Amino acid sequence: MSSVADINREKLNALRNKLAIGQGFSFEDNLKAVFDPHGGRQAAPFLYASHVALRPIMTKHSEPVKSESIHNAKQDDPMEQDLPDLKPLIESMSMFSGSSSQIQTQVRVESLANLVDLPLAHLKITLPSIDMQSWADDITADLLKEIAKADTIPSANAAYLVHASTFAKMTAFKSNVPRVLMNSIQQLTQHEGKCIMDGLLVPLLFQSDLGKPQCEVINRSISELNPSQRVSMLQTILSDGESYLAANATTDFVSWDHRNYLRPWNDTVVQLISTILSTQPLIELGKTLLYDLVQPLQTTVHSSPKDKGAMQLLLLLTSKYAPAIIEYQAIGLIEETCQSSTMFLKRAVLGQIASMRKKLAAAG
Repeated sequence: MSSVADINREKLNALRNKLAIGQGFSFEDNLKAVFDPHGGRQAAPFLYASHVALRPIMTKHSEPVKSESIHNAKQDDPMEQDLPDLKPLIESMSMFSGSSSQIQTQVRVESLANLVDLPLAHLKITLPSIDMQSWADDITADLLKEIAKADTIPSANAAYLVHASTFAKMTAFKSNVPRVLMNSIQQLTQHEGKCIMDGLLVPLLFQSDLGKPQCEVINRSISELNPSQRVSMLQTILSDGESYLAANATTDFVSWDHRNYLRPWNDTVVQLISTILSTQPLIELGKTLLYDLVQPLQTTVHSSPKDKGAMQLLLLLTSKYAPAIIEYQAIGLIEETCQSSTMFLKRAVLGQIASMRKKLAAAG
């Protein structure tokens, strides 16, 4: 029969065996491996040394940005580009707000040339900081001359300079435009009509009161545009600005939301259309443009048989654009329109239509 001591010893041995199951070594050896630096148990490897690197879990907003993305963002952001110091140039322009007679001609020309030579991105930064409306008329005229002399200036740059230097001045005039300014505008229109059209004429059409001075500038400038530019002006008027705004969405010279509408056409608009159609060399009047012009005139005459302006334009069309009217078979539409008119011009227009019909009969 076993003693109590033997029983206790057997229980202790059983406990030790149970603790050692599956460990590969005894409980005692395990403790030694933990506390003894010379223990035989191999240390577990660090997780960072494994083949899968740990990364923090990030939301979409905290996603790390690649270095090349930062570089590209700096390139796209004009404020991050290597811009020159424009402050000296802007400060030099302040001399033009005083008396122009005190400025030496060479200094004036060089300063204006420096402004004209700026890239578009620099112009957009510089021009809002210059009070061009306070410039004397001869200074503004000199700027327009410098634009005309700059053969390589992009049209967009020239338009920004024209708009900044002339638009506010023109809208402020209540009487005739000074000759020095009008002459310089016409000269630049002859040289580069698109910048005058974009920067001054179209904005005046839709963003001014269209008083006598403004109409004078537009009318006299239109006569200096080339035929394709006059076609563009006519399309702009016929679409009430829609075609121009759609084609020039990147500029802010005319606002979609805050602009005038030209219809119904008053005497001023009729005069502008007349100038576009009568200036030599005549424009090429395609089918779409012809009908876009005749149909509003038809509506006007039907609603107002005594309207003089509409009949004046129909007389101009039948006398100068008979080949287009014949080719695009608009004789009947114009004749039907005239029948509604009670104006004395009706007889003259019908006479032109009769002449066209005779030519058609002779040709047939």
